Amino acid sequence: MQVIHFTDGASDPLQAFRSQRARFVPLADGAGETHLSCVHLRPRASVEDPPATHAAALLVVHGECTSIGEVPTCRIHCLPGMGCLVQAERYALESESGAIVFDLGGGRP
Repeated sequence: MQVIHFTDGASDPLQAFRSQRARFVPLADGAGETHLSCVHLRPRASVEDPPATHAAALLVVHGECTSIGEVPTCRIHCLPGMGCLVQAERYALESESGAIVFDLGGGRP
């Protein structure tokens, strides 16, 4: 058994995907297709084009964020205890007030 810390202090800057004010902690790496990460979105954060080669579940555990899909165009505002399933498509995340999001899916931050 391994203890995992996913607090803000344990996170690293997310420097890819045209990210602004975002940090992440990789939590689990599956056998090639499934990955679990914790993403910390600071106030006014955005992640413009995370990888989505497979469907991903975005689960909000703290704060609020908006998932923006391109095909079809949609905006889903998520509160704690909510999430959305993103198919293998382009999307973006943003948060005005900050959020902690678990990203369970095929792409890696």
